[in-house]
Amino acid sequence: MRTSKRLAATLGAITLAAAFWIMPISVQPSADSLVKISVDQAQAYTYGRHRRIYRRTYRHYRRVYRRAYRRGYYYRHGHRYYY
Repeated sequence: MRTSKRLAATLGAITLAAAFWIMPISVQPSADSLVKISVDQAQAYTYGRHRRIYRRTYRHYRRVYRRAYRRGYYYRHGHRYYY
């Protein structure tokens, strides 16, 4: 009985520590009170538009190469891939 309580307390402490480790919490001094705790928001900068364009062109050319290979245009007319 005693070991199950100790195990539950240990697992609870580990879970709580993991939650605080993952959450973006910052402690800042403020003028009106001694300490102010705030939860920050992630400001990730992503290259969304450029990534979409790159993926779209990559998929397009992959389809073109595959289609050309299936149709037998591989190594014809002096080019490796002939459209």
